[in-house]
Amino acid sequence: MKGTAMRITLFGPLQVHHGERRLRGSHLGGAKPRSLLELLLLARGRTVTKERLADALWSTAPPRDTASTLEHYVCVLRRRLFDDQATARRVLATETGAYRFDTSMVELDVDVFDRLTRQAEIVDADRARLMLTQAVDLVQGDLLDDAPYAAWAADERERYRAGVARAHLWLARDCMVLRNFGGSVRHAEASLRVAPYSEEAYRTLMVADHALGHSDLARSAHLRCRQTLADHLGVDPTSETEAVGAAIDCGTPALDLVDAFVNRSIGGVLAAA
Repeated sequence: MKGTAMRITLFGPLQVHHGERRLRGSHLGGAKPRSLLELLLLARGRTVTKERLADALWSTAPPRDTASTLEHYVCVLRRRLFDDQATARRVLATETGAYRFDTSMVELDVDVFDRLTRQAEIVDADRARLMLTQAVDLVQGDLLDDAPYAAWAADERERYRAGVARAHLWLARDCMVLRNFGGSVRHAEASLRVAPYSEEAYRTLMVADHALGHSDLARSAHLRCRQTLADHLGVDPTSETEAVGAAIDCGTPALDLVDAFVNRSIGGVLAAA
């Protein structure tokens, strides 16, 4: 491919964007070549041995000649991704007993997400808000939705779920500071979608719903928290969560509860949530 930079998105199903072209699924030559590309992209520019690739692609019943099959898949990907084969060989490079995808020559959405969330930890609240909003806007689904059962993607998927949850949780608490309680609800719910056992997200949701005058929804969120933790982890909520629930039940004025909630610094949420 020539011209504008290639963009590759790993949030949601793998997609390759170049100008008006969008490649995904069968456009990449089928499930195995696509998985090979995903494995190389997750390595973030490091070499991946043919043995590791073969183990990941064929946990059972590998082809008789895995090396030749891998080389075929690499050739397919080079043809599908690039018009210029010299560029193709530089970006999707053959190393001794290994392959490497030079991610410095493309734009990866996960790299942009990482950069924005890292920078958000060291800037003021206004800039952090902008950066984290940009970061979560990149997230169009779970990491590599088209490989939901791939063991080789599990660790990275969990890492990004945690990062997305932290970003939404920071934004939810920041919305609370700004008295944007609807925004707090949206971001708390978004955090819970990827981190369903986060009591901090439940507490944020409870306080925001109470502040909106929806005490019934706040109590429902408290019950949801209890049931989720009991059903999946076999534990009760912490005393902090129960205290928020009790404050709502006894009719604590909403803004008093909000003030008590946000007096805890939101600065450490990204690191501690």
